[in-house]
Amino acid sequence: MYSFRMKYLLLAALVGLLAPLAHAASSKDDDDDQKDKAPPEEIPDFSNLNEYIYQPKTTLNVGIRNLSGVKATFGGSGIIPIPDADVLVDPTQANVARTYHDGTIGPDGRSRAVDNGDGTNTAILAAPDGKTNTYGYASATQVTSDGLLTFHDYSATMPNIDPLSKTGKRNNGVEVAVSHDMGNIGRSKKLSWSIVGGLSINDIQASTFSAVRANVTTTTDTYDLFGQTPIPAGTSSPSNTTINVTDSNGNQVVDTAGNNVTQSVTNTGLIGNLPLARSTTTATSFTEVVDHFKLHGSYMTFRVGPSLIYNFNDHLKASVSVGPAVLYAGSRYDVTQVLTPPTGDPIVIDIFNTTQKLVPAYYVDANVEYDLTERTGFYVGGVYQNGGSYIQTAGSAVDGTYTTKVDFSGQNGLRGGLSYKF
Repeated sequence: MYSFRMKYLLLAALVGLLAPLAHAASSKDDDDDQKDKAPPEEIPDFSNLNEYIYQPKTTLNVGIRNLSGVKATFGGSGIIPIPDADVLVDPTQANVARTYHDGTIGPDGRSRAVDNGDGTNTAILAAPDGKTNTYGYASATQVTSDGLLTFHDYSATMPNIDPLSKTGKRNNGVEVAVSHDMGNIGRSKKLSWSIVGGLSINDIQASTFSAVRANVTTTTDTYDLFGQTPIPAGTSSPSNTTINVTDSNGNQVVDTAGNNVTQSVTNTGLIGNLPLARSTTTATSFTEVVDHFKLHGSYMTFRVGPSLIYNFNDHLKASVSVGPAVLYAGSRYDVTQVLTPPTGDPIVIDIFNTTQKLVPAYYVDANVEYDLTERTGFYVGGVYQNGGSYIQTAGSAVDGTYTTKVDFSGQNGLRGGLSYKF
């Protein structure tokens, strides 16, 4: 009985001793398994990263640049010569063609019909008698009170014309400008600066006219009317009429076919076929010559410089830009000289010249800009531009030499348009 109890006691004691050992062994095996497994992946820590937002640095402006006109000063000296077609012929040459400003004289066109005996006639020029039926004149004032007819040619010189100044009209031009943000100035978040480059195109327009002092020369040829009434002013001769030919008894002359013989005769007064006299006079006039001056073209302005910017808030800012500029100008200079003589139509002489020039300048722009979105906005501002000048000359020794000073100084105006950032 005792032995049986002792066995159970020894078995229980053995179990009690082995249990901790088994647990320790099991724990050791678990630890070995855990060591063989990979460590769990840790979650990254993003708390130390700063948020990145792209800020556009470049701005494109497209708009209108309104500027005051270019100033022009016109002057020089002019000549209105006798037209080549009116070259005066030697007054001693008879029965030749002559052209004047207020009329023409031609060889005598009178003729008579001679019966050929076969039903045809031959026209034979009349015998020279110092007269002609071929002429025309412009004004009734050319007929003198003593029954003579005068013809004229005119020329003029205009030395040292007083300068005439004219400022062209204000005009709108197209502009394109690009600016790049160079960052803040110091620690200020409201004050920054940028580099600006721009191109604009505007017009050159200036014109004026004035009566100028002129020395007008008049050459007058006088012709004899032989007491006859000339054709009306503004018409031309010969003006002929067909009449029947009669014999000495007043009977109609007929040809072999029985047809009446006719002849063409002038029904206008005759004049001499060479001048009775020629005279030349020169007088100073302040009304007969008017000069018209016109300057037109266009110019491009290339400018670059720094811009100082003040940011009122995220949308509104003001800027001022100052820098050098270069103007590339192309212009045409036209001068029209108009002599209005006592007789005949006005005499008009046109001369012109074209040129291209580079002119140094500088500019000042003051602007207010408003951003509608992060990318788009608009701007308005004032403009001041000051440039140099150049001299343009038109004409020659034949028709005079005229100059104009094209001046780009002291221009001002407005600008405005849309902006895009990228």
